[in-house]
Amino acid sequence: MNPVVQAQSLAARHKYEQKCEDCGSSDFVDDFQQGDLICRECGLVAEAHAIDVRSEWRTFSDSDKSTVDPNRVGGPVNHLLGETLSTVIGATATGDNAASSNLRRMAARGGGGGGGRNLSDAFRGIGQICEKLSLNRVFKDRACENYKQATEVIGVRGRSKESMWAASVYMACRQELMPRTFKEILAGAPGTTKVDIGRSYTAMKKVIGEVAATHPADCVRRFCSALGLVNQDMKVAVDTAERAVPRAGAQLNGEPHDWDSRSPTTIAAAVIYLVTCLPRASLHPTPSEISRVSGAAEATIRVAYRDLHKFARQLVPAYFADDAAIAGLPDPSGGGS
Repeated sequence: MNPVVQAQSLAARHKYEQKCEDCGSSDFVDDFQQGDLICRECGLVAEAHAIDVRSEWRTFSDSDKSTVDPNRVGGPVNHLLGETLSTVIGATATGDNAASSNLRRMAARGGGGGGGRNLSDAFRGIGQICEKLSLNRVFKDRACENYKQATEVIGVRGRSKESMWAASVYMACRQELMPRTFKEILAGAPGTTKVDIGRSYTAMKKVIGEVAATHPADCVRRFCSALGLVNQDMKVAVDTAERAVPRAGAQLNGEPHDWDSRSPTTIAAAVIYLVTCLPRASLHPTPSEISRVSGAAEATIRVAYRDLHKFARQLVPAYFADDAAIAGLPDPSGGGS
């Protein structure tokens, strides 16, 4: 482990988890000047010579010595970047002449710190995709780990950078059991294509390993939330999806069904339509509205609904719909409401 990160973790553990050996208090204060972690109650030094991992303030300008300088020394600690020190060649005092320009170009070709800069650019791009998709820091960190692990083996040559960033986010969403479709990922990464994302994802799987398949129930929660359905409707839809596609791999009634070959998003959309057609549902969205949320084609949702309708009594929990409610479902031959 990086010594800086190790020291930071040790200090945090002393400060927030451990208790003072003398008085039993867990209230500590950092003395960054001396590098000590001190108990506020009795003054015991719980940790000495700790490394201050905060960014330092520093100035080289004569006019700024009496004021706060907004320039920091170095970037924040990031264990994924490893050693981030690099050399930056600036312009001369008389301006950006040809000599300094040539030096900067030669340094860039020589790779002076280029690997770290490439990772920084990649992490920034991944962060922008996550921000557009409203994904939190957990997804971003996992995607950055995926990208670094994969590129250390396969590199990025022959693939667009944007497709690798998007594939890393796509894999992170599946790893965190909050899957997104390629269409949704593409909305956050317009600089690439769905085909390129799929190819990059396939290449990444060979390095990182197979990710658990997306289950329709994982998509149902998100789609129901986007449609504004209440928790009861969401619970029923999840239960229905679990029965339609059991996680253990077994099939309903031990037999194959027409929906088995369909994508998880299509099954999730059809399940939601099936549940919301019942009288007890809080809302009754149309296939067109469900299509806009799920990304599945309206015609595909109707066909999948027809497949599920045949087994509606076995799929929908009895606590939500009785035989009369099931019998009142829209006729799939007519395409539903």
